[in-house]
Amino acid sequence: FIGLLVPHLARFWAGFDQRNVLPVSMLLGATLMLLADVLARALAFPGDLPAGAVLALIGSPCFVWLVRRRG
Repeated sequence: FIGLLVPHLARFWAGFDQRNVLPVSMLLGATLMLLADVLARALAFPGDLPAGAVLALIGSPCFVWLVRRRG
């Protein structure tokens, strides 16, 4: 989801200039992955939960919103 979602969100926030989109994509991708990892560790404290599963739960609604918006 990071590779599909983050560049579109970065383009939405930074405009269409690639000089702005690339740094925003890098920061947003790293932040989203860090958020998913922290959330996965907090939700399953004594155990272990894959960050990819949490990322799918976060990314799926956002991806559906992007697809429906561009319709």
